[in-house]
Amino acid sequence: MRRAIADVMLPSNPAYDAVMTVVCDGLLVEASEGVGECDQGEACEALGLRGDYEAYRAAHGRVIAGGQAENKDEYGGEA
Repeated sequence: MRRAIADVMLPSNPAYDAVMTVVCDGLLVEASEGVGECDQGEACEALGLRGDYEAYRAAHGRVIAGGQAENKDEYGGEA
């Protein structure tokens, strides 16, 4: 027996939607909590999200602490 599944409309969250559509391949190096810079600089695909740091951070698949930046080639960052 098959059952019909009702369509459900969920409220839209613009920050969440932005994170789901913006992804940067760069390496985000965090100097401290809430402060970080992408190694792609102005070419960062998520640059427009910097005003919302949580969304900006989430758009980066690779995030390291500033102390690890000395070895960022191990994390796939630009040398």
